[in-house]
Amino acid sequence: YVFLSHKYNKTPLKFKISNKFKFGKVYQVSVFKKEGKFFICVTYDRQVKDYVDNKKYQAFDLGIMKHTGVNLDGKFIELKNSRVDKYWQKRVQEIQSRKD
Repeated sequence: YVFLSHKYNKTPLKFKISNKFKFGKVYQVSVFKKEGKFFICVTYDRQVKDYVDNKKYQAFDLGIMKHTGVNLDGKFIELKNSRVDKYWQKRVQEIQSRKD
């Protein structure tokens, strides 16, 4: 729990913090009220795990017509984009109809 020294309308401000958060150096604590509930925002320094290279790489091609991804195992995925040239067509027609 995080306890704050002041109260709001005689209500103690006590916030339960999940055990998955381990605070190192805390830089800032902000309290805000939203939809009748109080929330706490904690800005802190966290330890970053060292990078471990697992020798598995992926490549992505962000093309206009489709996006393609492939990995070293030969598995791939293709995502088809909607027609880029038709994306603006409806909006252009709406604006042109206002002009007429």
